[in-house]
Amino acid sequence: MSTPNWNAFESSVALDNPASRPLVPPRATPLASDLFTATDGAATDINGREPDNGFGGASGLAWARNVAASYAIANNTLVRGTDLTSARATLPIANGDVEAGYLITAVPQSDGHSLFLDVRLNVAAGSSSTRNAYRLQLTRINGSVRVQLQRRAGGGVTVTASYPVKIGDRVAIRVVGGTVLLLINNYDMETFIDSTPLSAGAHVGFESGANAVFGVDEFYVEQIL
Repeated sequence: MSTPNWNAFESSVALDNPASRPLVPPRATPLASDLFTATDGAATDINGREPDNGFGGASGLAWARNVAASYAIANNTLVRGTDLTSARATLPIANGDVEAGYLITAVPQSDGHSLFLDVRLNVAAGSSSTRNAYRLQLTRINGSVRVQLQRRAGGGVTVTASYPVKIGDRVAIRVVGGTVLLLINNYDMETFIDSTPLSAGAHVGFESGANAVFGVDEFYVEQIL
């Protein structure tokens, strides 16, 4: 994981004064959403699950995961399944200008453990050197739970500054053209301009690091107008 590449990402927001960070209202059309409602509030695997579209979205989409039982549902929340290896769960969404986000219901318990939310993801699975995406990373760093943006392309990773979050916070990544926003509780914490924007991918979804604990609810993907 590299240090920030300021030739690729150029900040457009002053971040030293949290009170000055703008509230960013949504201007979007729902593409998919999932409140992870399930029979008895539980499911051992989300593979093939159609999002319940509690916030709206298109019908006919289905979650696909690359490792069996790596993503499960407990108490109507997306959680780590019984398989603890690194795994991905994606929806086939090809829109390039999107916002994707979720409500945090559980957080990584060990330093270095992470959950990633990818947009403009070119392939659902495969070698890390072949997967391109803009990413929202939820991770634990020196005992602190934080979120940050990443640009992943051809195996290279650019990482931005990180910001503290907690259970009950809503986090999101918004991409319009080459502009990438990190949102916490709908506030723009960081905006970057990518001088070489990634092309629209074919998927939106999660990647969980090995053994990482996580809890996700009220997941959504919207097309930015």
